[in-house]
Amino acid sequence: MAQDAVIHFQHVSIAYGLQTVIENASFTIQKGEFVYLLGKTGSGKTSLLRTIYADLPLHTGKGQVVGYVLNQITRKELPFLRRKLGIVFQDFQLFYDRTAADNLLFVMKATGWTDRLKMKTRINEVLMQVGLLHASDKFPHQLSGGEQQRLAIARALINDPYILLADEPTGNLDPAVACDILDLFVRIHHGGTTVLMATHHHAFLKRFPARVLLCENQTVRDISREQIIRKLNQ
Repeated sequence: MAQDAVIHFQHVSIAYGLQTVIENASFTIQKGEFVYLLGKTGSGKTSLLRTIYADLPLHTGKGQVVGYVLNQITRKELPFLRRKLGIVFQDFQLFYDRTAADNLLFVMKATGWTDRLKMKTRINEVLMQVGLLHASDKFPHQLSGGEQQRLAIARALINDPYILLADEPTGNLDPAVACDILDLFVRIHHGGTTVLMATHHHAFLKRFPARVLLCENQTVRDISREQIIRKLNQ
């Protein structure tokens, strides 16, 4: 595994059920990178992210994520891997019967936090980071879609992850709000967190150019911005 690499896949194949969705893919993501994961619906983006956080097994090949070898990881090690990853989903996956602060508190208790003062301080820190400190006592249904996604991002940040994984985090948001969410991810990236964002918003590349991995034809490969523009014009 290359020095400073946080994700390193070699000749990886991933299957969902009986169907192979990724075959013979090799790529490395270095600490501190911002990477877009592009591809059509059904191209394997979500399956790849699920493999990174060890929700889907590798079919073949070798994969390492923040020092854990996915082929060898044990059930006891899974929680420790996932504490180093922040995961943001398209559909928020919040607890709608709990306040914003209590959504975060649930994750902290589940991941071993016990000091009440430190927990309260950290909750305020991440809510401030995503612009929701004023909403700590609000329930998700009292928040807009963009605010709910900000809360989901705060939850993903609670354990100060090495990598922030986002699966179409703006898919349910209107374009203006989507750009605000992208800007938040960029600020988080500038703070030193590695970001891997699956998205179909090609316009993001104009707003914040970054490396692109393309899921296509059952593989994953680097693609230049110029190649993407040519594909869009075809």
